[in-house]
Amino acid sequence: MNIVKNIVVVEREKTSLEFLKNFLDKIFKECAVNVFENEKDAILFCTKYRPQLVFLSANRDENETITTIEKLGRVNPDCKIVILSYKYNSQSVFYFMRAGAVECLTKPVLEDDLIKLKQQTFDNSTIKKDGAKVISIFSNKGGLGKTSIAINLAYELSKFSGKKIVLLDLNLQFGDIAAFLAINTKFDMSYIAKNIDKQDGTSIWSFLEQYKTKNLYVISNNYNEDNNNLSVAQLKNLLSVLKKYADFVIVDLSQNVDTTTKSILTLSDLIFLVANMHLPSLYHTQQCIKSLKQNDINDEKIEILINRYIDNTEISINDIEKILNKKVFAKIPNNYITQLQAINKGVSVCETSENSNLAVCYRELAKSTLKRFK
Repeated sequence: MNIVKNIVVVEREKTSLEFLKNFLDKIFKECAVNVFENEKDAILFCTKYRPQLVFLSANRDENETITTIEKLGRVNPDCKIVILSYKYNSQSVFYFMRAGAVECLTKPVLEDDLIKLKQQTFDNSTIKKDGAKVISIFSNKGGLGKTSIAINLAYELSKFSGKKIVLLDLNLQFGDIAAFLAINTKFDMSYIAKNIDKQDGTSIWSFLEQYKTKNLYVISNNYNEDNNNLSVAQLKNLLSVLKKYADFVIVDLSQNVDTTTKSILTLSDLIFLVANMHLPSLYHTQQCIKSLKQNDINDEKIEILINRYIDNTEISINDIEKILNKKVFAKIPNNYITQLQAINKGVSVCETSENSNLAVCYRELAKSTLKRFK
């Protein structure tokens, strides 16, 4: 027996309704589209028939729309609520999403948006069988450039793999990723960590911040006192949920070797340990490797990245490998001007200087990382 998949549309405007329904009938052929002019009748229908998808046209009164979203969520917790409006502001999107909406689409709705929504709503393949690979960028000393590495590696992985990448800022006090990419996030780290269990393969991507039109999603860490109160269990749970739906999770860790850092490193599939080409940095890296081993973190998943690499200096790569007793996985050239230009423009290095030695190196780093997991 086939179970009818129901879609609900709450729309008073005839032109907008006709436009939307034509697309719905074309794209969601296996679904029954149920149209209502008022929220009350739609809620009664949702209570009885439990539709999978609800399109709700936003009222002029934002609070009324929020109330309707919350009511729909209570009578049918599993439905996906999509808001429709001719225009939004960042504050209204934030409130709609917090109330329980999974997406905010602009009228007139585009066919491609509905195709994507169908795939997310009815495609059971959104959960990854093996889980995402977690790559942590770490150093036990600040100022070595690990945030830039995390951002550019994540960008290049999203570009070359075509897979979903989550860039997770776990510098809980003063994370820089949002500033480096010039993005304003709808939800703070603490809110996401506490509410991530309510999301699924459809809603999780609206919950995160998409970088431009790429398969790169960001959980940044704008300073918030609540972030300091996040427990290790909450952060581990956050990572566990992300692993279900993403392909790679790139974690920018703080330099503190605390309980949180150790837990994330233990859960990581690959750890890029960042060092510079001077003795103090190499000494700290050497001590860090010893510390990680003492905390039962598998040495085989630790790879060395030398950032700001310069040819023909007093310390060679051979010297570094002898000091650390490990091979160097990659050398990232010292190109301060190019890196600074990217940071000031709020983009990746490749976007501002595609042919620079730095951009070429990040592309090769992404390719080498993908090969490592084959």
